[in-house]
Formats: sequence, structure tokens, C-alpha cells
Amino acid sequence: HIIDITNPSATVEVDFVPAKYRGNVTHRDYDVRNGFLYMVCDQASSSLQIADLSYLPDSVHVIYDSDALIVRSHNIFIDSANDIMYSCGGSKISGSNELRMIDISNPANPFLIADLADDVTWWSSFVGYVHDIYVRYKIAYTNDDDAMHIIDFTNPTSPIIMGTLSSYTDQGYNHSGYLSEDDTTYIMCDETHGKRIKALDVATPSTILVTDLEGTGIPNSQQIAHNPIIKGNYAYVSYYYDGVQVYDISDKYNIENIAYYDTYQGPNGGG
Repeated sequence: HIIDITNPSATVEVDFVPAKYRGNVTHRDYDVRNGFLYMVCDQASSSLQIADLSYLPDSVHVIYDSDALIVRSHNIFIDSANDIMYSCGGSKISGSNELRMIDISNPANPFLIADLADDVTWWSSFVGYVHDIYVRYKIAYTNDDDAMHIIDFTNPTSPIIMGTLSSYTDQGYNHSGYLSEDDTTYIMCDETHGKRIKALDVATPSTILVTDLEGTGIPNSQQIAHNPIIKGNYAYVSYYYDGVQVYDISDKYNIENIAYYDTYQGPNGGG
């Protein structure tokens, strides 16, 4: 759904892009690069869709829709400096898709750079399933459900593990993370009830340090942090039940919860 929000009190749907799979979809992911919208789905027989946004606010034009590179994908992330899209989770035609790198320098003709599970002999046993990823200048920060890695993808088929964090306080399911603008602080969310977000010092990748842990204003056993985004000195974190929580991360050893907007007024739950 492409929605014009110029007037917040009178939003208008200006276009709708039907997907290959049109059933009861619970998970999609999107990213935007250079005026093109990239769309994936983590259900049934889906595809990678790419739309040209230059015709907005009138409409969008789909220029690519194929399952040749991606059938299903749980999350995508674009390294904008190199026009490389990373696809996490999901599946490809031949089997499990742990992590794929796709060249999108020509949005109408994306092509596969590497499938890490197929092209790197040690990948599946050492890294394996990557749930989400953050990449800047070919340096990736992976969320592998049971660990976090910093990986140099300068050579996609011979990646270099720069650092690993496999055990830490308040550990849960490592779901997602985001890197600060100065490349030194990484905010990580464990998608597990009652677990706090983690502030990491990643200035020296070979020695990743958890510098602070923080929950919502009133920590509870059912809170679940989901996705963080950093802008400036602030991390904006979405929670299952506790809405948007804002943290001042200027001091990674003492992050502070400074604001929140609770989007869900009902009770927290076990789901």
C-alpha cells in the first residue's frame, strides 16, 4: 500500500502493489534505495519485487517481479554505498536461504553475487541462519539467533570474521541491531520476553563488549524489544507491547530511557 501522508488527518492510498502471494500474509519487509522500493515476503510462493517511485505522488511502477533470486525472505538490508542488497532467512528454489548478496546497481536487472551457504564451505557450521543484518561499507553486523558476528564482505565468497559475540548477560534470541553513525556503538534487541536491549562497544571488532543493558521505563517479565533504529545520539526501539521507547546512547556505558509512546493500551501478553 502506497499512502500519501501529506495531510495526516486525510491520508490517501495512491497505489497498491499486489504480491505474487496474496493470502493471509503476516510478514513482509521493505527497503528503499535511490528512488526504488524493494519488497519481499516470508510466506508461501513469493518473489522479489522492485518498484520505481519517481512517478509519485501519482503512482508507482513495478519494474521487476521474479522468484529467480528470492522466493521467500524474512528481512532485507541495502548497503547503500555499494548497491548490495542482503536477504536474510526465507528460502530459495533449491532449499534454505541463510544469507544472499544481490547486486542492485541496475534495479531492473538485479543479480546474485553470493549465496553464503552454497559458496562458503564453513558458513553453515559457523554462522548459519542469519535472521537480520546491518551493513555499512561491506562490513556486516549479523543477528544469528544465538550469536552476533562482525563480518568483512569485501570478498563475498571469502568473508572474514572480524568479531563474534556468542555469550552475554541477559541473552535471548538475537533478533536485530543497528550501528551508530560513528561506527562505535551497536544497539541489539533480543526477541525474548523480559530481556533488555544491549549497548555494545564495537570500535574494536575483535573485542565486542556489552557496555550497558536497559529495558523500558518499568521493566517487566513480558516486555519484548523488536527493532532499533539509531539517529544521532538516540536509539528508537519498537517493542511488542511497550510501543516506541527512545534511548539516549551518547554514553554507551550509561544509556538512558528518555521518552516513549505506548502504541498498545491493552495488557502485555505471552505471545
